[in-house]
Amino acid sequence: EYMGISKMEKVSAMALKNKGNECFHMKEYDRAIEFYTRAIEMDPTNSTFFLNRGLVYKNKNLWNNAVKDAEKAVQLDKSYFKAQLLLAQGLIEAGKQDVSTKRIKSGIAKLSECLELAKENKDIASADLIESNIRTSQKILKLKKRSIKDEKKENMMCYLDDLLSTQHLPGPKEDEIKKKAKKLMDYNFPKPVTIDSLEFLNCRIMLQLMSDPVIDNEGLTYERAALTTHLEKNGNFDPTTRNPVLYYYPNRSIKKAIATTNTGYITEEDAATDYHTLHFSQFIQ
Repeated sequence: EYMGISKMEKVSAMALKNKGNECFHMKEYDRAIEFYTRAIEMDPTNSTFFLNRGLVYKNKNLWNNAVKDAEKAVQLDKSYFKAQLLLAQGLIEAGKQDVSTKRIKSGIAKLSECLELAKENKDIASADLIESNIRTSQKILKLKKRSIKDEKKENMMCYLDDLLSTQHLPGPKEDEIKKKAKKLMDYNFPKPVTIDSLEFLNCRIMLQLMSDPVIDNEGLTYERAALTTHLEKNGNFDPTTRNPVLYYYPNRSIKKAIATTNTGYITEEDAATDYHTLHFSQFIQ
């Protein structure tokens, strides 16, 4: 026995998990949850059972439930990379419905931890995917902050309207107070700065926002990893001008602009989108 669980119970729990997997693949999610739950009741020490049920909740967009199962899986096995990824994604997705940014920030921090683990394990594919999702999460955080500010501003204006309605002021006087109040609101809750294009911050090879920009002797800027990969695979020439690359070094001015963009700006595309979605291809086990 292990922690009061017999070998027979563990075998039976695994059989229930396998039935849950079959239901999952057939997209019979409610039945899958039932089987995983029964497996957990029989053997609550198996982190895989919690992960699999959490992934079903993810597919049903029941993010609070997914977070609870991912937390339990990580509690049972702190090195469980897939459970940590689900926890990070769940915190961010569930945090979209919160009145604060706390869970979104926690999810981004957890994603950063996953990124370091992927790099340590030389899992390049996972590292690239996580970096992409971190950038998306930063957009989610910016939009959430703006949503909270807009809601506060709207609530304060509604409160002012209700207050003025009890004062029986002359029309012009009431309008004057509202104009002054709106001016004060706009000062305390400024609209986010929007920029139409961030193309100058995009890598010419990846066509995505750079994180580690370098400039070569041709005066062109690329993402470091993209440029080094190009030089190794295609030869020692600039991918745009085709002239020899003699040297390259960090483009600190572009990196500073990218840092400003990540923290202070919202693109027109971001402003037109309610919320982005994180994408991780995770499979049951």
